[in-house]
Amino acid sequence: MRSGKGEKDRVTVLPDSLTNPLQVHLARVRSLHERDLAGGFGRVYLPRAPERKYPNANREWRWQYVFPSLKRSAIRSRMSSVVTTRARKICSAPSKRPRHAWAIRRA
Repeated sequence: MRSGKGEKDRVTVLPDSLTNPLQVHLARVRSLHERDLAGGFGRVYLPRAPERKYPNANREWRWQYVFPSLKRSAIRSRMSSVVTTRARKICSAPSKRPRHAWAIRRA
């Protein structure tokens, strides 16, 4: 996890049972990223220092979000131009499903 509480990067343990599903997910995300690149998109927001030091890093696979948004969005870059990018998936979205399923069962 990058830039967590206290602006510190953290490392966590991944259970063996999630290794294969995560690899499958990352293969799909990489395919999506390659399609975005072919279409002239595929950029992500980078912190200021890496953006200046490595101008093309925002297109590299290693900087892409693990859970990207399904939609692209236009953002204004620091250079005052509009860039179409794919943001990260909102973290609260998966947690809404169980509550919704519970409400359906109760009805």
